[in-house]
Amino acid sequence: MAAVTVVLAVTGTTPALHSQDMLWSASYGGQLNEDGYAGCVTSDGGYAVLGSTFSYGAGDYDLYLLRLDSGGDTLWSATYGGPETDQGCDIQQTSDGGFILAGKTKSYGSGESDVYLLKVDFVGGVLWSKTFGGTGRDEGWSVRQTSDLGFVIAGKTNSRGAGADDFYLIKTDASGDSLWSKTFGGANGESAAAVRETLDGGYIVLGTSGSFGSGYSSLYAVRTDSLGDTLWTAAYGGESADFGYAVEVSPDGGFVFAGATASYGAGYSDMYVVKTDPQGTVEWDRFYGGSEDDRAYTVQVAPDGGYLLAGRTQSYGSGQYDMYAVRTDPVGFPLWSRTYGGEKSDYCRMALAHPEGFVLVGYTYSFSAGGSDSYLVTVRDDQATWVPELDEALPREFDLAQNYPNPFNLSTVIEFTVDRRNDFTLTVYNILGQEIRRRRLGNLSSGLHRVTWDGLDKTGREVASGVYLYRLSTDTHHLTRKMVLLK
Repeated sequence: MAAVTVVLAVTGTTPALHSQDMLWSASYGGQLNEDGYAGCVTSDGGYAVLGSTFSYGAGDYDLYLLRLDSGGDTLWSATYGGPETDQGCDIQQTSDGGFILAGKTKSYGSGESDVYLLKVDFVGGVLWSKTFGGTGRDEGWSVRQTSDLGFVIAGKTNSRGAGADDFYLIKTDASGDSLWSKTFGGANGESAAAVRETLDGGYIVLGTSGSFGSGYSSLYAVRTDSLGDTLWTAAYGGESADFGYAVEVSPDGGFVFAGATASYGAGYSDMYVVKTDPQGTVEWDRFYGGSEDDRAYTVQVAPDGGYLLAGRTQSYGSGQYDMYAVRTDPVGFPLWSRTYGGEKSDYCRMALAHPEGFVLVGYTYSFSAGGSDSYLVTVRDDQATWVPELDEALPREFDLAQNYPNPFNLSTVIEFTVDRRNDFTLTVYNILGQEIRRRRLGNLSSGLHRVTWDGLDKTGREVASGVYLYRLSTDTHHLTRKMVLLK
């Protein structure tokens, strides 16, 4: 089993060993190279994982589809492609129980590479396949079934558009026939990494732009209507190189974007998350990592409204790169962060829901039969914000209880338990992450403590009804819970 570590702070903290957070892990592949780029939870509680294989198939690299049960055992596997290089980038289970696969192909199509779209049944049999593109290089990186039972694909193209590479957005019917396609970009390069259908039937596309924004590259979002016409565009980041890899629609109709930033943070690059409203206006942004290269390739909305970001880290762990997962509260404050991997390099490309937490999908050089293998790691998510380093019998440094009453009207009581003397601060935030009230509690002794919040902000004014977060902090550890004020 791979070594597992816990990072106790956002930056600059040495991780502590805690392998019990891994429920199970498994690798899949042959004597040569395999990878896992995407996955989905299947209707029977198992998983489907898509990547590429050099060990099996008809050509150079082929698409590699694994069908697994809930414990990670292989039910079946399949390869798709021709005599040249074909790669799988995204997958979703469709409403009929089959799967839609997207990627890129050099074996088929009309150019250097084409967007590759395949529909397969529930046992992997090909129902149809399509290619999209021109004479240049075209790639499909994200696919989703749409509410009309067709599909939307996002990627990049240099066969058409305004610059070197442009966002490439394709809408098809249920048979994979193109209804329309759009390009978005400027004079320099753009590449779309993820697309999702919005609540009103339009689309949100995220990627990276070299044409827009203030730095060498920026996270770039394009919001369209149902016909692909632009509603708004926005660039996010700073003066250096920032990259966009993942997008999800948040429960409030806004968006959460994830990627990497060299403009902010502690190292060469840090995980980067940006939360916006439905118009793309930033509500908050955060970064996580250490002194080296850390990136988020996937973001998932957790049941409590928080987020899981996952990708790779060079700052922490036991190898050159390790899988890196950061769990946050609803406004991006970290609850926990952990690494998974061995002595070589291990990468996470997507995170999926699991009954007890999350499944990280990627590929491993540390635990492979050959060069690299597809790799799954299941992560327990108990929403704990701190775990003792080595001794499970040790008590937590502190524990934060749910406020009472909750919901409340005029005031509420916040209780917490301390097992050792330390300096504590209690802070109340609104749902946008803006500080409402802060109280330094000082050097508290061990035992039960109570604090009452009277519903006033730091200026003494009453706050409005809504969801608020209260956070108990020391220099190294943090606990956060939600409360509801109703007037």
